[in-house]
Amino acid sequence: MPKPKPPTYRPAAAQQAPGPQPLQEPPRMPWDDASAGEDIVADILQRVVALTPGFTAALAAQVDRQVREHWGGDRPYIARRAGEGTSARNAAIRRDHRNGEHIGLLCRRYRLSRQRIHQILAEDEPAAGVKRLALPA
Repeated sequence: MPKPKPPTYRPAAAQQAPGPQPLQEPPRMPWDDASAGEDIVADILQRVVALTPGFTAALAAQVDRQVREHWGGDRPYIARRAGEGTSARNAAIRRDHRNGEHIGLLCRRYRLSRQRIHQILAEDEPAAGVKRLALPA
């Protein structure tokens, strides 16, 4: 399913003008020619420009240049936020296992390794006589 394209940049003056106005073309941005979804810098800057009225095209171009100078050619890893949706998933894994589902099926269903499934199941059942410590997030 293709990602929805963020709204295009419109100058603040065009948004606040009273009465019907003819639509103006937004200014060309350095990332306008990039394919949607392939260039993360372009995608992020389009979203920032669309959501932040004071973020000008000149500032966006400057950020674009600096980011590409620093990260150009690399494949940075963008982590998911810790804990987003995992507690519900882990609860479902524990429930399915208690209901008799095999580890292999859980691995395929939840796209996790065998080791990770065992870790999730072990979180629910601490060893006898072992005090569990909460780790800082």
